[in-house]
Amino acid sequence: MTKIKTWQWSVLATSFFQLMGPGVLTLLGFSVSAENSSPQITPAGYTFAVWGVITLLSFAYGIYQCLPDRINWRVHWAMSRGLSLVYLLFLIWLVAAVMKWLAATVLVFITMFCLLTLLFQKLMQERKKLNLTERIILFGQVAIYTGWTTVAVFANAASAIKYYGVSDAGLAGIIWQAAILILALINGKYWLNRFDRDLIFGTTIIWALAGVYFGLLQYPDNGVLRVITLAGMVLVAGHLVMKGYARDQLKKSR
Repeated sequence: MTKIKTWQWSVLATSFFQLMGPGVLTLLGFSVSAENSSPQITPAGYTFAVWGVITLLSFAYGIYQCLPDRINWRVHWAMSRGLSLVYLLFLIWLVAAVMKWLAATVLVFITMFCLLTLLFQKLMQERKKLNLTERIILFGQVAIYTGWTTVAVFANAASAIKYYGVSDAGLAGIIWQAAILILALINGKYWLNRFDRDLIFGTTIIWALAGVYFGLLQYPDNGVLRVITLAGMVLVAGHLVMKGYARDQLKKSR
């Protein structure tokens, strides 16, 4: 029987607190959204359901990787430190959001994103070793988590910008939000290529951008922002389709 190491118990504990944190704060009457801090490019509310998927998969994995006789225990051990820190950083992000320390939330989110990209690159190398359960609750979890933060870190930055007094209205507001969206798309395209155009990762980016688009529909006179967002969705979808086409052509050539 493979011995469970300290960091793996940490994964279980932090994944549990990550799952329960938002609900506990809501029951206590706290809110993570700052008043008048939502710019036009804030994703529509329904897209934040992705956090439920992420936290449930995280907790399921937290339990799984502590079970005895895990075939890929070396992979779980390699992931344990990074995942524990990501889950802990999410809790720190929640506290910072409740306290309205939006500058801190951006720094925390950036750190989470950097850790997730490192973890996902490692998992891409280990992917073929994973069984079906591990591909769902470990690989799938990290792919969704990384895909969401790829876009959400820029939405979080936009919220902080507005919170600290920069208007999102008028031409100036459109310009700085367009810049944020373009940076998010560049970031997404870069990592989509680095992650071999992974379907789960790419689909999550599309989900986040779709949320931004439907959020934009609540406001008038932001056609430029809508066009940029739609273009980003088409770009990511095109990348994923081309990968599928290339894969089919490779199979035919064999």
